[in-house]
Amino acid sequence: MSWSERLAWTAAAILAAAYALAGSAPAGALPAVRFGLDGRRPSGPFAPALVAGACLLGAALARGRASAALAAVDRFASRPVGRLVLAVAAVVIFWAARTEHINPDGLAFQAKFEHAVPTAGVFATYDEILEFVVHSRAWAWAHAWRGWDVAEVYRVLSVAAGGVFIWLLIGYARLVAPRRPAVFAALVCAGGFVQLFFGDVENYTLTAVLVMAYFLASERYLQAKTSILWPTVALAVAAMFHLLAGFLAPSLLYLWGVAWRRGEARAVARASLAAVVVFATTAALCEWHWHLPLSAFWSSHAAGNGGHYGTVLSAPTPAHVWAQLNVLLLLCPAVVLAAPLAFASRAASATDVRPAVARDRRRHLAIASGVMLLFVFIWTPSLGPLEDWNLFANAAVPLSLFLWTEAAGALRAAPRLRTPVAVVACLAALHTLAWIGNNSAAFGR
Repeated sequence: MSWSERLAWTAAAILAAAYALAGSAPAGALPAVRFGLDGRRPSGPFAPALVAGACLLGAALARGRASAALAAVDRFASRPVGRLVLAVAAVVIFWAARTEHINPDGLAFQAKFEHAVPTAGVFATYDEILEFVVHSRAWAWAHAWRGWDVAEVYRVLSVAAGGVFIWLLIGYARLVAPRRPAVFAALVCAGGFVQLFFGDVENYTLTAVLVMAYFLASERYLQAKTSILWPTVALAVAAMFHLLAGFLAPSLLYLWGVAWRRGEARAVARASLAAVVVFATTAALCEWHWHLPLSAFWSSHAAGNGGHYGTVLSAPTPAHVWAQLNVLLLLCPAVVLAAPLAFASRAASATDVRPAVARDRRRHLAIASGVMLLFVFIWTPSLGPLEDWNLFANAAVPLSLFLWTEAAGALRAAPRLRTPVAVVACLAALHTLAWIGNNSAAFGR
């Protein structure tokens, strides 16, 4: 058995044991903060049985017990109409199981919109400009038309954004896993970040759609199917929706480097000019139409409350690192596969039919994942790590894409990894489903 196989089996076993025991462990046996592990706590004594069932399901799937049914879904997802139908089906699921939980920031939106929109037309802040602009204008229209409150508008836009996200994700899957697009998309959605699309009342859902659009455009560029302009514009717009998307800038610089290597210097210049136009247009609208003067930016939360970055950046204390590890496990449980996939990556690249594209994809996604992980561990969640989980949810998008594209390559090189990887996938899905169920009114929250 290879090192990667041993590590994968070890990761699967540790994850299974942690998920089975975390909710029922005696006080003091585990750290008090363990929300990244104990999503099955409401299941009580049935939690270990659920975990065992997920492990058995993973083992069965790995042995091809459902291969015919999965292949049929994959073929359906490969067709444009199938992609659309799956996106619409996702919208139905997101709405049916929508969350009833609203964090303190979300609860404050009603008063903020009611105060600002009648006079200024919109409500906006510097770190989430277009998220607030779109949501506040949507509320102004929906309130006048149907009398909706702010939370209902957020829920509707969240669910609709989820449908677009799934449509984009399947498009991405068709490029990186053309034989198994539906399976790949399902694996990515096994991460808890998808809670964003179950009616979350916060300002990260539209940004997540644009981040996914950025990665789709990036993959299309790497496969020479589009211009460097489109990933550049997608990321620029995403950053104007929420500045956290700006952490992905190093990954865009890598794409620009690829373009330069391909002799596309003029295309890079045009793309960078387009990004400047996006930023300048948003800045002009802030200054002259949205009552958000640029002169006040440096005193905002986005600029560290006047340069006092100690108020927004966290010291790497053991308590903070443990709490953020819980956030990471909640949003991307498959992160436990990182070590075995790292051991398997060289062999995987040798089997790829387009090794140059695979190499650039790996580097691009690795850079994107790295900077977003940096964001997860250095930024202070002002509401606490659990209430502010959605602040970090976008970080799980590149990380999930990276892990599952690496897994797809590793499985080509080492088919015996299929069983532990499938077990981890089913455990991750169980964890995410439990968390969504715990938050959903449809399941008796």
